[in-house]
Amino acid sequence: MNWSRKYRVCHRPTIPGGGYAVHEVYYDDEGRVIMYSEEPLSPWGDIPEELEMEMGQMIDAFNDEPLNLNYLDHLINLKKKLTDRNEG
Repeated sequence: MNWSRKYRVCHRPTIPGGGYAVHEVYYDDEGRVIMYSEEPLSPWGDIPEELEMEMGQMIDAFNDEPLNLNYLDHLINLKKKLTDRNEG
């Protein structure tokens, strides 16, 4: 299976005051979310140019709608249950 990753602005509405943060989100070949980084990300680079590139990619995350992590958890768990059922 091939996959891709993208920075996305995410939130978890069930946590009071949880706010929004940038997470790394991984997609399958068909554009479905397969997983995401558990912790929010901070920009980092070995050299200033890498840091600038990383920050630019994070800024690009604002071009897409924020993702609801509760909903992503639901979709990921549902896919896992279906996969387990088909393999069993």
